[in-house]
Amino acid sequence: MMITRLLAEKPRAFDRLNKLMEEVFNGSPEIWTPLVDVKESPTELIFLAELPGMEKKDVDVELSGDVLTIRGSREYTDDERREDFVRIERGFGKFQRSFLLDTPVKQEAIQASFKDGVLKVVVPKIEDRPALHIPIRGA
Repeated sequence: MMITRLLAEKPRAFDRLNKLMEEVFNGSPEIWTPLVDVKESPTELIFLAELPGMEKKDVDVELSGDVLTIRGSREYTDDERREDFVRIERGFGKFQRSFLLDTPVKQEAIQASFKDGVLKVVVPKIEDRPALHIPIRGA
């Protein structure tokens, strides 16, 4: 009887340990970080964020100084009750991704679009200007 009970309890203990390890190394379903690709050309930076299951109303894009921030929130839908799931791997909750822009950009020309769960942010660069020689005055 004791051996049977121990064998039955061991898999549950390993399941709990496995779930804990997944949360530590893969992130908790309550905290998630969407994937973002960044492309650079001579004239612009393009950010492509994967946001499956979201709509544009759930996402905010902001430029503050030289930091571009993408933030939003993905919540469970009414027909998806959390307690009904045996395993949850998709991330839910709030997220924020920030990117330091190391080149001058045309702030007024930044454009963002959202289609098929992908956010695209196009950040035009300011053209390179030739170096300006500044004469030194003095006695």
